[in-house]
Amino acid sequence: MSEPIAAHDAIEAALRWLAGFATVAAEPGQAVTITIPLPERAFQVWADGWTTVAGEYRIEAAHSLDDVRASTTVMVA
Repeated sequence: MSEPIAAHDAIEAALRWLAGFATVAAEPGQAVTITIPLPERAFQVWADGWTTVAGEYRIEAAHSLDDVRASTTVMVA
């Protein structure tokens, strides 16, 4: 899913992780639009309780780990 672009020095987190997914049926050549909500927990780590790690994250939409189809960035406060 995402990668913190400016990670907090005191908190270790994975560089990429699955934060949401959907399965979609489409015919060849057909475009389909979907929405995958990302819960607050997707931007949290366990540090004596769940803590939101503020910063800029890259969100990727991919068919597989090596097949990213689209990406964008979001700011988490």
